[in-house]
Amino acid sequence: MRKLVIAWIALFVLLLVSACSSSGEQKATAETAAQNTVQEIDGVQTVTLSWGKLNYNPETITVTAGKPVKIIADLTRLQGCFLSLVIPDLGIEHYFDENNPAVAFTPTEKGIYQFGCAMGMGKGTLIVE
Repeated sequence: MRKLVIAWIALFVLLLVSACSSSGEQKATAETAAQNTVQEIDGVQTVTLSWGKLNYNPETITVTAGKPVKIIADLTRLQGCFLSLVIPDLGIEHYFDENNPAVAFTPTEKGIYQFGCAMGMGKGTLIVE
């Protein structure tokens, strides 16, 4: 009987370790995917801004200086103040809605720019290389 209990405990621990390691791999894959969401479409660096883990997703957007950028809102996921996008150092203040689901601009200077919602609750980083 004791050997059976030990075998069940060993099996439980093995399953627990396996589940933890696979969820870590899934989390790393999801984070990598969120950081690599900029696609070039007809010469425009395009990214969809959505809702993530209590914040914008992606939280980091990396683009190239001198090339047009278009940020499209995921209107099915963004709500409340997250429908606003402010990039103070670039002079951008935009409210997303069905009539204005995207904001377009061309960053000319390399740098790291903070973005967020109008209330400062949502935050992110725009990296211009």
